[in-house]
Amino acid sequence: MKKIIFVFLLFLNIIMANSNITPETVMYGNCLNSYEKKYIKSSKNKAFAYAMQSNGKSSCGWGNKYKTIEEARDAALKYCNKRKLNVECKVIDENGKLIVKEGDFIPIVPKSNRYLSKDEYTKYLENGKEIINSSKCLTSFKFYLRGKQHQSFYFARDSKGNEVCGKSNNKFSIQEAKSFALSECNKDLKKKNVNAICKPYAINFEIVGKAEDFAYIKGKSDYLNAIYRGKLNKIKKYISENADINAIAKDGSSPIFVAATMGDEEFFLSLVERKANLKQVMNNGSNLLIAAVAGENPNIVRYLLSRGFDINSQNDKGYTPLHIAFGKLNTYLIKILMQEGADATIKNKEGVSGYDLAKKWKLNLDILKKIDINRKKDNCNQVFYAAKNGDVLGLKKLAELKANFKQACDFDSITLAFSKDDERIIKILLDNGIDVNVKNNRGETALMNAKTAKKVKILLSLGSDKMIKDKNGKTAYERIKNDKYVSKEIKNLLKY
Repeated sequence: MKKIIFVFLLFLNIIMANSNITPETVMYGNCLNSYEKKYIKSSKNKAFAYAMQSNGKSSCGWGNKYKTIEEARDAALKYCNKRKLNVECKVIDENGKLIVKEGDFIPIVPKSNRYLSKDEYTKYLENGKEIINSSKCLTSFKFYLRGKQHQSFYFARDSKGNEVCGKSNNKFSIQEAKSFALSECNKDLKKKNVNAICKPYAINFEIVGKAEDFAYIKGKSDYLNAIYRGKLNKIKKYISENADINAIAKDGSSPIFVAATMGDEEFFLSLVERKANLKQVMNNGSNLLIAAVAGENPNIVRYLLSRGFDINSQNDKGYTPLHIAFGKLNTYLIKILMQEGADATIKNKEGVSGYDLAKKWKLNLDILKKIDINRKKDNCNQVFYAAKNGDVLGLKKLAELKANFKQACDFDSITLAFSKDDERIIKILLDNGIDVNVKNNRGETALMNAKTAKKVKILLSLGSDKMIKDKNGKTAYERIKNDKYVSKEIKNLLKY
């Protein structure tokens, strides 16, 4: 009896293992069409043969009305082999019954039209920066993240830190994507004479490679290299493991310089609290204030000015913070620096002053120097630009000066929609009369226009109503539920 049960269970497992195999998962195109519309309807003693390469090229043939199944099988293979492929034809059906086993053919996995959302792109790119150092491979990885399935990214690094990579996208199958990316990586490997092995780092939108796969050696050298290359997440990880917060890289930078240059206010202030050295100067003569202006976070800039940093300090090239702000094309920071006392007459070593740059940009620095709560640019007042740039202290100052928050732009929700993803900023806007659910002329609320999961969470926590509809009768969720560029996290947050 036990033997009968064992045989039955074994038979059941075989059926279950193959239950997911259908003609659609094995074939596509003309061959699938021939199979379903012609072969299946033909008489008995029939067989169907098929072959497919990883790039999607396929061939098929069938035989029917033969005296024996063997003759039908031979005829099917003969017709299938007429198209010369680099894979062998196999009989996949006899008398209308599929005889395909798992692994006989490349499974047909439909391409996805999905693209990464802004949040997802940033997350994947940060992961990539933890592993990839070379600018060429990092640029290649950025393009990869903007590609579409099926795709793959291969990477290799030798013990000396030399790196090569290869990518593919929009291929017929995962197998073809992997094969092409590996081939490209190996070509680069041979060309640059790098002693390493190309391994997969990403397949479609999944990171499959680990740091240890790519000659990654954890320690002081890697930590200093992370500081030098501005790898913020890796620096944070090392510091969480009690690494020296004042470690200095070969260019004279330290973790707090990276935080300032990247505009990461939370990390910057955590380092300040832990007594990071604010007086450190880089090899090129740049101090922390110059680095902060390069990072374009007005809150860090204002903090350093409050700590007594010289607003007119210069690096070895004679650049002041004002020169750096012009270099970043950041009018808002130029305005802050002018209002805080920057000297626009100071020239760099090329003989260029702030006034020279302003003339080139057609900016009136004397007007920017004045705090005018009623001055407008593109139909929006200073409240809008302070919120958009995430300037907490600037927004508080405007509130004290009784600036018009409710009419910062033509419609309140525009200010709220364009504000930084910062709960402090949004709370200041709401505390000064802006309705979290106010609509613009298209009936859209700030929630409907939120681009990141962080902002959606903030707005919902502060009372945004996701059931409100726009002028087309759609809620925030209905507007984005079929949008391939919006992340699943945002869709789940807005779903009701």
